[in-house]
Amino acid sequence: MQPDVLSVIKYRVVDTLVGAGLSYIAMLWLWPTWEYVDIKESVAKSVKANKDFLCQISLIYQEKGVIPTSYILARKEVF
Repeated sequence: MQPDVLSVIKYRVVDTLVGAGLSYIAMLWLWPTWEYVDIKESVAKSVKANKDFLCQISLIYQEKGVIPTSYILARKEVF
């Protein structure tokens, strides 16, 4: 009814390390080029979306009025 605490901890640590090692090996072997293929396109889209969003913020501060729909759409694209 009362297991040896050190034995239980040892098995849990060993199981955790084995699981982490297996998942790392699987990640390297199964999907080695997951983000590498589209990284340039993703960065370019992100930079363009941020640029458009900052332009919309600039327009809001210059015009000081109701927030336009273009700002909302630009914010949506950034996030």
